[in-house]
Amino acid sequence: MYTELFAGMAMDPIAELKVGYELGHREMVVLKDIPFYSMCEHHLLPFLGIVHIGYIPDISGRVVGISKLPEL
Repeated sequence: MYTELFAGMAMDPIAELKVGYELGHREMVVLKDIPFYSMCEHHLLPFLGIVHIGYIPDISGRVVGISKLPEL
């Protein structure tokens, strides 16, 4: 069970963000009300909540696929 729960610790977030689209978009991208569930690896207690993500694309206008943000 713990192997499955803590599997995300070995994931590289940079690798998840490599998939993107060159849209020339320069305005803020916001994704709201993403539910998350996680586990404190120190206390071995679960916690949950809702997160909002916002970012401004770089100068090239590259945006990340919206399904990748909750995976992070």
